[in-house]
Amino acid sequence: MNIMSVYEEKNKCCGCSACVMICPKQCISMQLDDEGFLYPLIDKSLCVNCLLCQKVCPVLKKRDKKNNPNCYIAFSRNKNIRKKSSSGGLFTELAKQQIEKGAYVYGAGFDENFEVIHKGGSSVELLEELRGSKYVQSRMDDKYQEIKEILDKGGSVYFSGAPCQVSGLYSYLRGRPEKLITQDFICHGVPSPLVWKKYLATFGNVKKVEFRNKKYGWHYFALHIESDKKNYYKRLDEDFYLKLFLDNTTLRPICYDCPIKKQGSMADITLADCWSLNHMTDRVTDTDKGLSLVLANTLCGEKCLEELEKRGDVFKTKVDSQKAVSSQLALKKSASYNSKRNLFFDRLKNEEFSTLMNEWFRVSLKEKFRIKYVYIKTKIRFALKVK
Repeated sequence: MNIMSVYEEKNKCCGCSACVMICPKQCISMQLDDEGFLYPLIDKSLCVNCLLCQKVCPVLKKRDKKNNPNCYIAFSRNKNIRKKSSSGGLFTELAKQQIEKGAYVYGAGFDENFEVIHKGGSSVELLEELRGSKYVQSRMDDKYQEIKEILDKGGSVYFSGAPCQVSGLYSYLRGRPEKLITQDFICHGVPSPLVWKKYLATFGNVKKVEFRNKKYGWHYFALHIESDKKNYYKRLDEDFYLKLFLDNTTLRPICYDCPIKKQGSMADITLADCWSLNHMTDRVTDTDKGLSLVLANTLCGEKCLEELEKRGDVFKTKVDSQKAVSSQLALKKSASYNSKRNLFFDRLKNEEFSTLMNEWFRVSLKEKFRIKYVYIKTKIRFALKVK
């Protein structure tokens, strides 16, 4: 079989799968590389050289889109939704709003092996799974095709995904359908599904996963994994997988020079954590329960937020757009390349994962005390603020 690539280099492919779904000959398939990322490969014997795969690619499309969003700090007034959410619970409220109107909602969830995939449906119960950050690149499969079929039949869709996935969807649809609402998030980068799979295997039979549990608060979110072996909670400054993600060791190659960040979001709404509250407003208090920064990029996005506020589902307050955007470096700036990335993946191929876990992050006793001290100091600060 003659095989060729859609992309020139791996750092030119975001893995959105739009090329696979647009191909009229179905001669493109997503194949795993040795780092665990999916890339499109073409069966040359079936290819008719129509070039639709290149025309649909969001990385190859050149856009000069300058966003000038209205920015808000917001959170769900439902305490349970806010507690279960990664930040302020805006995804759940927005998605629930659209389901109540009869729309289908698509977002990142889990398959039976807790691998991250995009899935969709029209039930509020589905939001329990789609809610919350998933720090793994999600597998899109044929979801763009499903969404197109729903829209072609006159249905409505709310799609939540990474900026490159939103861009890929619009490119596949060749326009902005009136009944499609899109929401992305400010993206740090997407980690390797292979690293996640190997890490998860160390827990035995897994029953539940939360990437951002608030047991230790919003600022010190924890990875929660419930399995037949243990009920595991580790903060972002302690957990091996989260530390790899946050120091940019396991990201997809394109994430270090993301073209979508340069072009600007195509989504109606962009969600993010509102970490830098103090320099934006004094109308909101950070109580460590979670605050969302919401960017309304289009009139459609603005209307969705207005409706939620009028219904009393969310609290929101407008903030200066320039201050809000400048507080989010990852909105426009790609992740810095970690010089140890290649070494990590080389060791991943040749060593037991348990060895990597034991040896990769060597933390001195002094550093452990420093980490614990900063955590306790932060918790005391919020405890006093709440009182």
